[in-house]
Amino acid sequence: MNHNRFRKMFAAGAALLTLAATALTGCGKPEEGTSSTTPTTVATAPPMLDVDVTSLLSVQEVSDALGTTVGQPQSYESGTIAHYASADAQTVAEISLKECERGVYDETVALYEDAAESPNLGDAAVWSAQAKQLLAYGNGYMIGITADIAGKSGEECLTSARQMAVLLLERL
Repeated sequence: MNHNRFRKMFAAGAALLTLAATALTGCGKPEEGTSSTTPTTVATAPPMLDVDVTSLLSVQEVSDALGTTVGQPQSYESGTIAHYASADAQTVAEISLKECERGVYDETVALYEDAAESPNLGDAAVWSAQAKQLLAYGNGYMIGITADIAGKSGEECLTSARQMAVLLLERL
């Protein structure tokens, strides 16, 4: 290789390394006026609910309602959803909870084309057979319960969801 060409390539490489080093200066260090001990906004954000949705129903109560044994619940969406499943994952219950005004519930229900009234449950309740989901409103909370039970009819899933909703509404 030509000696001059080698020097030019070396100089270009050195310039790129210098540019990269300059661009990365300060990376990983706190910005001026902040400290590395400042907590993140995620850690300081208040909880979305004043209650722990996974503690409102026992595993036994969910198992009894579904007619099969489920494991400990998994918590999702900042603790607003509890997911229960049988060992084979063929039967599941998912409980969501949202503190809201009645208008939010009504707007949500309007999104379900197959929403059918489910009387005598909280202030209002509907069942979506297609989604296998019961939406109920009471005590300032919207409760969503999806009950998908292996080998069971939609009516049996509704009965299970209602059984869980009654307990939840009593405890909220």
